[in-house]
Amino acid sequence: MTRTSTQILEGFAGPGGWSQGLRDAGHIGTAIGIEHDGDACATATAAGHTRVQADVAATDPCQFGPVDGLVMSPPCQAWSMAGKRGGERDRDAVFARMTAFARGRRPAEHQWADARSALTAEPMRYAHALRPRWIALEQVPPVLTLWQHAASLLRELGYRAWCGVLAAERYGVPQTRRRAILIARRDAAPATPPEPTHQEYRSGREFDSDADLFGSLLPPPVSMADALGWGLAERPAWTVTAGGTDTGGAEVFGNFRNRQQLAALADRQADVVLRSNYTDGGDLATRTTRTPDEPATTITSKVGHWVMRNGSQDNACVRGIDEPAGTIFFGRAANAVEFLEYDGQGRRRVSVAEAGVLQGFPVDYPWRGTKSAQYRQVGDAVPPPLAAAILAPLLAHAANPAHAAA
Repeated sequence: MTRTSTQILEGFAGPGGWSQGLRDAGHIGTAIGIEHDGDACATATAAGHTRVQADVAATDPCQFGPVDGLVMSPPCQAWSMAGKRGGERDRDAVFARMTAFARGRRPAEHQWADARSALTAEPMRYAHALRPRWIALEQVPPVLTLWQHAASLLRELGYRAWCGVLAAERYGVPQTRRRAILIARRDAAPATPPEPTHQEYRSGREFDSDADLFGSLLPPPVSMADALGWGLAERPAWTVTAGGTDTGGAEVFGNFRNRQQLAALADRQADVVLRSNYTDGGDLATRTTRTPDEPATTITSKVGHWVMRNGSQDNACVRGIDEPAGTIFFGRAANAVEFLEYDGQGRRRVSVAEAGVLQGFPVDYPWRGTKSAQYRQVGDAVPPPLAAAILAPLLAHAANPAHAAA
């Protein structure tokens, strides 16, 4: 793996999706993230990522000096299909704001339907001020036309640019999450999307058609069962709670104890009882505890008996545990993201730790803040494997004289 030591600036950096992707892609230099949310800053800092707690829109980019790369994921709530989509009414104003920033002008004032819409133009302000060697931007798919406009503006500034929609499961994320991505660079290398490492998920389709550049069949998408360690016949997974303490007072972290890796589940303490998070009451109340020498009441080697339901609406995404998760989002519906057993004998909320793993974070990622804040951070983050796939080709050329900045 090529390892680089140049400075990267992250805007709207959140809890560390891009930061973890940089780390996984081999970056060992400076990476500074700007983030206004205190809980997200605390999470990222605990994970070893640098954060400046500030408003991106109120910050002077030039104070960070020369940077090799710029990464930004503006807030998606104004555009998301899960929200009120005020951004659609602001789209023309965002186009104009991007253009003004790219040409060094002050944008006109505007009465925003959603104040967060304006933040989608911020990458152009930073790009014009800093002129980094490369740029990577992420947003929800409805923003693609804005990224296409940004790409045309960046070409005016001497960049090569590509933008399109990438499917996260094609890069090893155990979740079907689609994101509009813009990649721009002004070195000698082309701006292209990363090569997929896994097949695309299509409900009911056999995974036997997608091949890599050399004709070899790509592996199927990573399933929830594979990511979470469920269904191992020789080592059934324990019930996962949404946090709390065991009967001995030790903290319980989802599908592992004391922040150990999932493999350490085999290392069971005989005097520990884990409690599941059943909410149905009734007879289930008698089944909410098991000692470590017993299989869990809710998660067994029969993984096909379990599904994950994301939301309480009639059209909520429901996927079997042997499939990748549907797009995970957390807001007011956080409590509705849960695992259900086909026969109705069990149900429980997806824990923060599990949600983080399904988003592609390490199993022991140190989420901070209230439980609601932790769920929100997970849902808003860029999946690190997707980030790493995008960033690895950009980082690989940093120290190569043949790819000096134009």
